[in-house]
Amino acid sequence: MRAADVGFIPLNLARYRDKVDAIHPLKLYQYLASGLPVVGAATGAVGERLTDAPWGRTFTPGDPDSLAEATQDVLSRDRDAIGRAARQWAEDFSWDRTFSRLLEVYRTVLE
Repeated sequence: MRAADVGFIPLNLARYRDKVDAIHPLKLYQYLASGLPVVGAATGAVGERLTDAPWGRTFTPGDPDSLAEATQDVLSRDRDAIGRAARQWAEDFSWDRTFSRLLEVYRTVLE
């Protein structure tokens, strides 16, 4: 992954319309944790995570011009700045932080 310039998530979720919001590809978090900018389909959770994000860009599924434009855009950005922002965002979803938040919820409920 470190040799890659961009991580792609070209999901076409048309056949999963009723489950679109529940699909969170693990590779999104893997790309971001490694500091890799992401170009992803503008649908569901992937689209939500990438809209206005400094580490990536969305494209319209099925539109190769949109994919090319999004790819060129992220490649023109400062790679080091993207990497720092991506890793920082991904840290919020680490097992340690997730477990800590879950443990806090349990403590609050049990008190």
